[in-house]
Amino acid sequence: MLFGVTSSGSYFAISGANALTGFSSFTTQLTTLPNYPVSGPIIKGMAIDPNGLVFFADASTNTANNGGQITIYHVSSSNPNTLSPNNVQSYSGNNNGVAMSDPIGIAVSETTITNSNYCSTAPCDYIYLLNIGNSIQQYVMPVPTPINGGVSINPFNLPYTGCEMTDPVALTSFPALNQSPFSTQSQTGPFVFLGNKSLSSLGPCSGATNSNYGNNVVSYGITGQ
Repeated sequence: MLFGVTSSGSYFAISGANALTGFSSFTTQLTTLPNYPVSGPIIKGMAIDPNGLVFFADASTNTANNGGQITIYHVSSSNPNTLSPNNVQSYSGNNNGVAMSDPIGIAVSETTITNSNYCSTAPCDYIYLLNIGNSIQQYVMPVPTPINGGVSINPFNLPYTGCEMTDPVALTSFPALNQSPFSTQSQTGPFVFLGNKSLSSLGPCSGATNSNYGNNVVSYGITGQ
């Protein structure tokens, strides 16, 4: 099943997308995301985990703290091409002193990596939110069924405000690190990929001898750079 979303909060689904037959002739029906928690969403990115949890990065200023939010839906168990209006959750604004400011990308990886502060019982979703202000925030939550509980925040963005970020534009990751072939590895990465679209002339970076760097893809491990 292939899901897509518009910036204003309508989504579509295409079944059999892995077959790639007749793809150019598909027409899709747009459906407004049910029970969306704010009016006037400005969705800049989406990601999905292996359990059918769907994460939207919303840059709308109509959120609780006027700073954007992550909104979570799940694929309906009774209708696999529908996003369920039940258990809709959102995390917004300046959570625990870690700001969401105009998010432009989101990625999620489910993993069995545990951490006493953020993921005591596996599996957990490690959620990465890319903000336009050159920062990545990491959010970690257990993935029970149905969705419940809160989310812990690991503000690991501070080291990533120098050479690695040069006008970031896109973020992605492998979604299922608890499945083969990743389940047989140490899961140290790199698993998260950041795309930069510009060059900087601030000086040498990461062993580069010339003065320009950027316009590249930077990779990160699930628990750090």
